[in-house]
Amino acid sequence: YKILNYKNPRAKKVLQIKNNDIIAEFENCLIASLATNTSRSNISSCCHNKRKTANGYVWIFKN
Repeated sequence: YKILNYKNPRAKKVLQIKNNDIIAEFENCLIASLATNTSRSNISSCCHNKRKTANGYVWIFKN
């Protein structure tokens, strides 16, 4: 099972973007994947510029 209350100190916040508008901000890729029913690895690949989109959204790390 997954421990969702565990806070990883190295986790980066993730922004969900559509049409150049920020739709949502998530604590990390896991929370974003559970909330949007999108693969965590696809979200991570977008954030690392290995993919353009995941589930129709652009994903970036919040600076």
